[in-house]
Amino acid sequence: MKRYSALAIAVLMAAAAFAGCGEKNQTEQPTEVATEAASTLNNTVVEGLSKDEQDEFFKSMMGAYVLTRDDESNACQMTIRDDGSFEGTYRYYNTENTGDGYPNGTITSSDFSGYFGGVIKVDDNTYTMRLGDITYKQAPGTEEIKDSTKYSYTTAYGLHDTGSFTVFTPDTPISGLPAIYYNTVVAPKGIEGDTLGRYGIFNESLQDGFLQHITF
Repeated sequence: MKRYSALAIAVLMAAAAFAGCGEKNQTEQPTEVATEAASTLNNTVVEGLSKDEQDEFFKSMMGAYVLTRDDESNACQMTIRDDGSFEGTYRYYNTENTGDGYPNGTITSSDFSGYFGGVIKVDDNTYTMRLGDITYKQAPGTEEIKDSTKYSYTTAYGLHDTGSFTVFTPDTPISGLPAIYYNTVVAPKGIEGDTLGRYGIFNESLQDGFLQHITF
């Protein structure tokens, strides 16, 4: 049986609550044609937004975003502000990875901040944006032991391996989402309706992404 420290249990419960939306999905799944949507974005002739348009874009999508996996012990959360800047945390709890000095297990972790920019409108419901910069509070690749737990510092999962992201607006039809994004990010949250209903961020290189967190 896995052993969970009080810290791990508390954060797991918080991450589960933040992820939200446990409703059963009753929407039409994306078609096979939609699986090619993200990969064709770079072949579309588009123009970048003006400064005023980009400011309005970030004001509309500002808020909390979350990427969770497995039993919610693997989660990346970030808050995007109205100017495109963001800050967040990544945590992965492994209570079975123990050793001398860290009987409570290992936490793979990062605390980060940065900003997005270079927004391009692809169509009425799809945009791309670039990662302008990202910095880390703890240097990725370093480790330390605190409170009987080993902390292994890394890059922010979901924001690595690419400099460009696809953004889906709340009006994006569920059937028009890339199948990998729907199956990996949207379907597990049990989102109902014909449209996404919130902003979504897709890391095509990683084949994973974030959903805007909405409190009902």
